[in-house]
Amino acid sequence: MTVVAQRAGEQVAEPAVAWSESELDWGEPLSAAPILRPVAGARPEVDLRGAMRNFVTGVAVVTTHRDGAHDAVTVNSLVSLSLDPPLVAISLRRDSRFGADLLATREWNICILDGESDAMAGSFARDRETRTAALATLPTRPGTRTGALLLEAPGWLECVLDRTYEVGDHTLFIGAVVAAGTDAPGARLLFAHGRFHVFDHSPDIRPGGTP
Repeated sequence: MTVVAQRAGEQVAEPAVAWSESELDWGEPLSAAPILRPVAGARPEVDLRGAMRNFVTGVAVVTTHRDGAHDAVTVNSLVSLSLDPPLVAISLRRDSRFGADLLATREWNICILDGESDAMAGSFARDRETRTAALATLPTRPGTRTGALLLEAPGWLECVLDRTYEVGDHTLFIGAVVAAGTDAPGARLLFAHGRFHVFDHSPDIRPGGTP
């Protein structure tokens, strides 16, 4: 897999702030992270964030609605749990207003972003007012099974809430997938070391025009 660095001038990078409901970690990467070694008689420090920044993930926008109002947040915590029955999960902070709306309506959609959606992902990683304004400028359609909005995306899932688990300072939302769709292959948006990257998995055209 080849990861292509971000395009100059298009990266959104700022410190994580309390109002952001996105799970993206915008902090600057450590240039020389120390190797943590256990000390006899002491509990070693666990740098979970530093370690997990090395784990490359995809990027998605999750949408929900409540009392006629729609909202969307950027996540990189999407996990496929089961094919039969089809189940996926996301993780949100316990104090997330988006999570509270999702719990109330029990309907949500997932839009997997393409390689040119870094600006969109940045917008939905901000405060609620910014997210609402961004959502109003984009082409959307309500999901036929949930009513939550679907963005133009290469992959999408409509979900109804199956169950939740309180896990530390987060809530794990497990959704039953009731509809899904895909688009043509192309570049996809990735997240690692606090930055967006682009992975181009378009068909490999070989000499003579044979894929």
